[in-house]
Amino acid sequence: MIKMEKSEVKILLVDDDEDDYILTEDMLNAVAPWSFDLEWVSQYGEAIQRLRENEYDVCLIDYRLGGQDGLALFSEAFEGGAQTPFIMLTGQADQAIDEKAMQAGAVDFLVKGQTDGHLLERSIRYALERARVKKAEREVIQMREDFIANASHQLRTPITSLQGYLELLVKDRVPDPVIRTEFIARAYEDTKRLAVLVNDLLDSFRWESGFFQVTLENIDLCDLLQNSLEAVKGLAQSKNISLELTLPQKSLLIKADPHLLEQVLTNLLSNAIKFSEKDRPILLDAKKKEDHITVSVTDQGPGISAEDQAKLFAKFYQGDTAAKRAGVGSGLGIYIAKKIVEAHGGQINVESEIGKGTTFSFTIPWSNPDGPSLKEGISNIKGVKAMEVEV
Repeated sequence: MIKMEKSEVKILLVDDDEDDYILTEDMLNAVAPWSFDLEWVSQYGEAIQRLRENEYDVCLIDYRLGGQDGLALFSEAFEGGAQTPFIMLTGQADQAIDEKAMQAGAVDFLVKGQTDGHLLERSIRYALERARVKKAEREVIQMREDFIANASHQLRTPITSLQGYLELLVKDRVPDPVIRTEFIARAYEDTKRLAVLVNDLLDSFRWESGFFQVTLENIDLCDLLQNSLEAVKGLAQSKNISLELTLPQKSLLIKADPHLLEQVLTNLLSNAIKFSEKDRPILLDAKKKEDHITVSVTDQGPGISAEDQAKLFAKFYQGDTAAKRAGVGSGLGIYIAKKIVEAHGGQINVESEIGKGTTFSFTIPWSNPDGPSLKEGISNIKGVKAMEVEV
């Protein structure tokens, strides 16, 4: 049996006979395992308007509406943007009408007088499941189109730049050895940017399509924080930025995916370094509270406007920054960080003020590594699989 996800099923009945409306309502009241809202209209024009202006889970349409055609009504409604699945009703068992209805897109064909409540309820459940599957298919198609469009846009700049440097080098048009070395270095930097972009794009697609796995291990978050600082030390030194770490005296033992959490930390730290002025310290802080640990990364950069903060965690969003204008970054780092934190049952936030710096913070539920498993809770998150390993 198909499980109903909605607490109430919204049904539109288009039929010019009030007795059929009363009978339909009585049949559903007798057998439907879910609550429903049954609306009835008897006029062709009113039905078109209802379908265009309202969202229904399913529509029951009589084949004959006085002197008008139920199939024509449905076609006209669809041309106007309606997406409601429909079930065709008719007063007689006619195979030709059945075939016409199915060709027009009906999910089922019911004969009045031969239909009881159970058959009607089953037909509605089938229509709802068909609609759910079609919606999921549309979402996958849209996701794929968005991915291709954004990937093409994001990859174009570094590929064009890389091609330019390599073409000059291959054609031996850079005789000066100093400039040639500089071009090779720039080409190398472009390959690194491409690697970051490709990894971000693939990670984003995996999260959305449900192919991401969280591997839980017993770890000390303090060690992970220190490893993340080591990973960005070179970038910080290039801008003479000091990295300051504040930790509690005791270890922070948690069950988490160390690789994914380190990805979050290095992303937040790298962003803080990129957008900070030289000689300004960046603070990394971890505090344990009753049921969670809060990790914060604070910089003394230019700050983020309230308008940008509201959009910051959206996919592919980049504020009007020098990094964006230079084509640096994918606009996916913060989005992926949010997905990772939420997959661990935590939340990520930003606090910022123009001219006064920015603090990104995220929470991770604290639990005794020898206590209850987090696997079940994480596995309930859409698109994420959890697996525990012993270390």
